[in-house]
Amino acid sequence: MDAAPAPVVGSTAQMPALELLRALARARSSGLLRIGTARPIWAAVADGDLVVAGLTVGPGIAQALRAAGLLGDDAPRDLAPRGGGHDLALLTQLAESGVTGLGPVVRDHTVDAVFQMLVPSVEDYTFQPGPSVPLARHLHYPMEEIIGAAQDLFGRGRLFK
Repeated sequence: MDAAPAPVVGSTAQMPALELLRALARARSSGLLRIGTARPIWAAVADGDLVVAGLTVGPGIAQALRAAGLLGDDAPRDLAPRGGGHDLALLTQLAESGVTGLGPVVRDHTVDAVFQMLVPSVEDYTFQPGPSVPLARHLHYPMEEIIGAAQDLFGRGRLFK
């Protein structure tokens, strides 16, 4: 059995989040990124594109999907993130069951999370290389497109969360 690749760890003091995201894109990396420990922000990356990103505290993608009418109150609660988890299981099940309209909601959620990543701070990060997550077959966004949209939020004077 092959061992999983070793995680890449570091600090945004040495490599700010913007540089880190761009390095993952240039290397066409796949895996899961976590920035921060107390209130981590996570992202799934596939072949250098962002699949989805989110915050482990505050409203998650399930709330955004409910607000958009894409997820009913009867949605499986066992797929919701818990204890600092992420939204991959829920999103993968929805995408693979043919729910349409996920793209814009997931993109906006991802832009918001990347915006938080770009807020200047010193945080530890871990990137766990691995295969592309199954959700990448359905959703993925060019890294620079999401970075640009997140930077636009700074330009509009958006308040930090």
